Amino acid sequence: MNLSNVIESSSNQSWLACATDVQDAVQAQVPDQVEISAEKWEAMQETLFLTSVSGMLKSICEAKAEPLKKQQYMNEAGKWNLVFSKHAINDVKKLYSTGLIENYKDLLETIQINPMSGLSPYSTLMGELKGVYSKKINFHQRLVFELFPVEKTVRILRM
Repeated sequence: MNLSNVIESSSNQSWLACATDVQDAVQAQVPDQVEISAEKWEAMQETLFLTSVSGMLKSICEAKAEPLKKQQYMNEAGKWNLVFSKHAINDVKKLYSTGLIENYKDLLETIQINPMSGLSPYSTLMGELKGVYSKKINFHQRLVFELFPVEKTVRILRM
């Protein structure tokens, strides 16, 4: 079965979106084999992981649709502003109650200095989540965010 057949027969929209994004990067050197870059592979895996969590795709899309609010405070010179979506604010409350917020504090501080550097690798997501990034905290936990370079703002979508 070739990649086109998989895409056509797929009922999973997340897989379909990932496969469609990767289709241009596919280089078939040997029949029935597919070669893609490590970066695209990581992006596919992370997108599929996040969209496999019940309600996650919907909540990230809702968070992305929120208007970007202007900051009511000045950030330290050179640092990026952090803006939290409604979903992320709810996530913070849950993380505090379970004691998991400590896993995020260093990462949030690092993101304010340089969103693309870090304590953990980040993945660029695909499909409906194009333009969104995910940083792994551990196997289950992620920091999902988008960047607004002109405003020098990072919007945290989910935690």
